[in-house]
Amino acid sequence: STDADLMAAYAGLVEDVELRERLFTQIMNEWNLTRTMLEKLRGGALESKRPRMWKTLELRAEALRTLHHQQIALLKQWRSLIASGSTGAANTMLPDVLLSINAIASGLRTTG
Repeated sequence: STDADLMAAYAGLVEDVELRERLFTQIMNEWNLTRTMLEKLRGGALESKRPRMWKTLELRAEALRTLHHQQIALLKQWRSLIASGSTGAANTMLPDVLLSINAIASGLRTTG
């Protein structure tokens, strides 16, 4: 249920370039190691070993991609309002930010 492009898009929210690069590199290294280990455990890639599961995850990912990009935009706007001292406006849009979190968690089926 992961997508390297989306992870990079979320990482783009971190304004400190050095911090972003250092942490994102660590995350990607661990992500790649995890994928390699899972493939060893499964005896191959998920798409070949569990094609129905792969198809389900791919269909879900396509539908969620739009929500992720909307959430990134909301987070950018929300953080910008906070940084500019517009806490009232930030508080007004907080329900939309929280709704985006809930929508993605529901789509990933990780709400429980």
